Amino acid sequence: MTMSLRPELVDLDRATASPDDSSARASSPYFVSDAETFLAAVGAQLTGALVIRVGDPLLAEELASEAIARAWADWAHVSVMENPTGWVFRVGLNLAASHWRRRAARRRIDERHLVRDDAVHLCTAEALVMRDAIAQLSEQQQRVVILRFYVQMSVQETADTLEVSTGTVKTQTSRAIARLRTMLNEDD
Repeated sequence: MTMSLRPELVDLDRATASPDDSSARASSPYFVSDAETFLAAVGAQLTGALVIRVGDPLLAEELASEAIARAWADWAHVSVMENPTGWVFRVGLNLAASHWRRRAARRRIDERHLVRDDAVHLCTAEALVMRDAIAQLSEQQQRVVILRFYVQMSVQETADTLEVSTGTVKTQTSRAIARLRTMLNEDD
């Protein structure tokens, strides 16, 4: 039995655009008309992606909530962006990176003072192995892998979200997959 970590994806265009918004919708593939509907739809996907990134469902939910709150607070600006979904994902991933930087700094301080926090979150063995392998990738490779394979964004959507070229997304994806294969085969 294969375990799927991917939630059902929501068609954000259909969930957020009203039928009479065809002109605005035509101008952007990411058109958004209603903040509550949009943020509810993207929130579940973002939380799932952040679980892969941080390994802790509660922390992922907290980070996703913060990203959603920032989008809500600046909705007038976010709603007219070319890619509001990408912006929310980028904010969430940046918050996760900030969390890990703070955690690493705290760990260094704790090691100096001989204090340890070895909390382990129990998950399935497959999820733990994959999460550990993804954690060994570079920051950019982690982001690309999560957006491409967990969130199932296209190469173009991933490039738009991360504000990089499609070539960069393809290169990072290829290198990440090769590295994951090597790491996962070593465990056999």
